[in-house]
Amino acid sequence: MEFRAMDMLFDPGAGRKVEVYELLAGGGCLDEAARARRDAFWRGVVRLREGDAEAALGEFAQASPAEGRDRPLEHFIERAKRAEAAPPDTAGVAVERFEL
Repeated sequence: MEFRAMDMLFDPGAGRKVEVYELLAGGGCLDEAARARRDAFWRGVVRLREGDAEAALGEFAQASPAEGRDRPLEHFIERAKRAEAAPPDTAGVAVERFEL
């Protein structure tokens, strides 16, 4: 199976972080271009986690598909743009709260 890491969530009740992945394809079914986009997406996520929104946007640009939409990518581009406009003040860690 081919996956890409999407996000890391913190479960305060359990006191642990959980990584969320997206299933992209069956094992070995991604072509070279799709693997390159997946890898660029991951590098962008890592750069965003490190607090480097500009580098994240550069990686996300390389992750854009030639045609069609990639809504998770669009979400991360928006997060990077928000982080670039208002850099995090928590030592490079961007924190977003979600209420269930």
